[in-house]
Amino acid sequence: MASFEVQERQVSMISPEKKLEDGHCSKLPFTAFDIMQKRSSMPYLQRVCFFESKGGSSSSNESLIERMKACLAFYPLAGRLEIQNEGDRPMISCSGTGVEFCVADANISLEELDYSQPRPWFSKLIKRGNYEFSGLSTNIPFITIQVTEFRCGGVCVAWSFDHLVMDGSSQWQFMCSWSEICRGLPISRPPTHDRFLEQQHEQFSSITPTSSLSCVFEDVSTGMEAKIFEFDDETIERLKFLASGRFSAFEVVASQVWIALCKARGLPASQKTSHQLPLNCRSRLSTPLPAGYFGNCVLCALAESTAGELVTGGLPFTGAVVHEAITSFKKDEIRSAIAIYNEDTKGSNPFSKGVTDGVDTWGGSSPRFPMYSLDFGWGKPAAVRHATKLWNGFCFYDPSPRGGKAIEVTVFLPPETMAKFSEKVKTNQSIRACCLEYNIPEPLGVPVLLCLSLRVRAWIFDGMKMKMDDFQVKITEVHLVSPANPTERCQLPFTTFDLMQKRDSMPYLQRVAFYESTGKGADLLVRNMKEGLAKVLVDFYPFAGRISFSGGGMPELDCNDHGVELSVAEANASLEELDTSQYSPLFKKLILRGNYEETTMTGTAPLFAAQVTKFKCGAVSVAWSFDHLAVDGIAMMHFITSWAEASSGKPISKPPVHDRYFERRNKDLAAKVDDSAPFQYTFVDPTAGVESRIFSFDEDEVEKMKTLVLEGNSDQQENGEHESFTTYEAVAAHFWVELCRARDLPKSQTTRAQIAVNCRPKIVPPVPQEYFGNVVLPGLAVSTIGELTAPGSKAVAAGLLKKSIRSFGMEEIRSQIQSYHENYRNKNPMAQGLTDGVDIFFGSSLRHPLYEVDFGWGKPVAVRHGRFLWDGFCFFDPSPRGGRSMDITVHLPLPIMAKLATTIKMLEP
Repeated sequence: MASFEVQERQVSMISPEKKLEDGHCSKLPFTAFDIMQKRSSMPYLQRVCFFESKGGSSSSNESLIERMKACLAFYPLAGRLEIQNEGDRPMISCSGTGVEFCVADANISLEELDYSQPRPWFSKLIKRGNYEFSGLSTNIPFITIQVTEFRCGGVCVAWSFDHLVMDGSSQWQFMCSWSEICRGLPISRPPTHDRFLEQQHEQFSSITPTSSLSCVFEDVSTGMEAKIFEFDDETIERLKFLASGRFSAFEVVASQVWIALCKARGLPASQKTSHQLPLNCRSRLSTPLPAGYFGNCVLCALAESTAGELVTGGLPFTGAVVHEAITSFKKDEIRSAIAIYNEDTKGSNPFSKGVTDGVDTWGGSSPRFPMYSLDFGWGKPAAVRHATKLWNGFCFYDPSPRGGKAIEVTVFLPPETMAKFSEKVKTNQSIRACCLEYNIPEPLGVPVLLCLSLRVRAWIFDGMKMKMDDFQVKITEVHLVSPANPTERCQLPFTTFDLMQKRDSMPYLQRVAFYESTGKGADLLVRNMKEGLAKVLVDFYPFAGRISFSGGGMPELDCNDHGVELSVAEANASLEELDTSQYSPLFKKLILRGNYEETTMTGTAPLFAAQVTKFKCGAVSVAWSFDHLAVDGIAMMHFITSWAEASSGKPISKPPVHDRYFERRNKDLAAKVDDSAPFQYTFVDPTAGVESRIFSFDEDEVEKMKTLVLEGNSDQQENGEHESFTTYEAVAAHFWVELCRARDLPKSQTTRAQIAVNCRPKIVPPVPQEYFGNVVLPGLAVSTIGELTAPGSKAVAAGLLKKSIRSFGMEEIRSQIQSYHENYRNKNPMAQGLTDGVDIFFGSSLRHPLYEVDFGWGKPVAVRHGRFLWDGFCFFDPSPRGGRSMDITVHLPLPIMAKLATTIKMLEP
């Protein structure tokens, strides 16, 4: 790069176009928020914005610059500091003296400069930007601006401002308003200049305003190095996943920075450390200020811990500390902070105490600032950088030009600490260190640790850490419940639909419903449930039977009233100590003998088992486990809702239908069956190496997923093909495509999506919806990895799924039944190929009334699956939030789950 020089072309003092109108105060007081910002070590803050050339001429740039000069407004900024007598409170004299505006020329092109990081030459782009040594002079402007034109047509707009007058929110309000006027637009957020806060807000009523202000500049940036670290969307999603998904993007980034600083500084484990986090208090006051309030209204939330706790607890613990500091900062904390400052720290810097000693961390700016919406006529900036150097441990959190949730963090540290921090803050390095801590093989790398929270979901903030060994459930009662009255003794056949569900990798299916305490006696409610179970079994009598075998070796349903199992248990914890928002291995303790894989075909195991667990807080869980050979999910939900009705003293609203001969009577379903081949079943655990996670989507996110699919179908719409998709089809397509991308398979690889289809209404004549058995078959959509990872592929995937579901009729049903008897009698027709990391299987209970099941405790607060299934299984459930929100439980190997977690909620095409 040639020697970089900047030559001033013109320097002006720009005053407001109009004189101060009546009704505007000619003098405005500085508030407590303002005075607290004039720290003894705080210089004027400086920013530089780079705008790339848009191909305009030099004359067009000059015209635009003239417009910028003419449009400069916000009258307090054109004033000066006024202190009439020594000891008096400082004021803003709205004199209209003006702001300093400089136009300059650079001797090189913008492309020759590297502004990806803070550079010393930034100082050449700011006209007399450092007023540090002027202290509280009354003759200098509150803001100075320099516009530098590069030889290529690119432009830099830089400014330096006094924090005594405005905070970051007001800074960007002013700059964006200025840019709007330059483009001939009205100001979208007019400023409010009412600075009489102490007189108007009750929380300041007993605070004596600071009457004087002293400021002696002390250079705190000596020996400091500045460096930018970017956290892109993918990195942030990984950090959020590692932190158990409980915190915002800013909270996880601030936590990662804080942990890395503790490590880089080599702080002892017992060393107390803090991260001070700036908060916009406009909406936090007892009487909120307008969003357009122009001035300072920022205080700091204080997150405190020890270095040892932060490093050992990692992101889950540190994120919780940061989150608690931010969310607990209310109006009382605001009043307390101002009172302490006025009483104890007049004229000094209350915030920077301890910040320069290499122990604490300070945060500034905000990822929410609209800095990349700034457009004077050159388009949006290519980069916005800080030109101020601050003290050891100061971090600016800014949005990234990439957009989305990406955050850029500008950090100030001594060079030796910066080198260590650069290594520690890297996501991969930090995760690798955690791999060692948790004894996870390092070659598995980032994806394994990112799924670590799936294995150790047992931590809960607020001082509770429930681990597998800590959580104990004691069985107090076990009952074998038979029908309340004798029922018909008979042998019922299993249909082909039943036999196809008894896959050689299918365990008993399990659910756990959680109910909060209602203050009612649990013993009475459990007794009602036991009596209700006996009553409902009179109508659902096949469920009280056992599996037996005919002379030909085929299984039958022996309706013998042997009963179902109901156990009662007590947990040593409160429900609040379990994280019911996610699957947890702890749920296994809530299901007594729920896995009958080894005994199910011997005729001794019940087809249904339930467990009621009482928690210390009065809450309960109701868990059930059932054999898929007997019923499908629709029939199971019918049984559970009927049991809840009977337990509440209500009659069963929809009696079941037990006609298991419909297949034999329907000539279109008749298949050639080889009765000489006995039915065999050997359980093989399909869950080895597979983990489970719930992805929750609110109504807005569901709608956005559907919109993405429809937008991807825009080409077809332009051609007159107005194809629409159901919400289920659109969301399933989103998951299918994102899973294909996460698996990173060859583009030529075939991939299948299998969708569980309720065949009751599709059979001719239809089978009643209340039929108690299995009438579910898999629909099949087939594509290639290349087709599903190309642009617009989600619309393609949705079209394939739609066709598979809506074209599913008698011909497909008949074909699958015949194929099963010919080829798959002792195999698993639906799981074929699903365990090899290529295909995906969708199950859904979105239409099931899961959150209407009331045994007497009210409606459940969460309903979760009790165990894993195979690689690629995705189950769609309604969410407790109601509406069209949904919870999707996904079963995948750890590394693939980690990749999916980074992209599934980005909601991109």
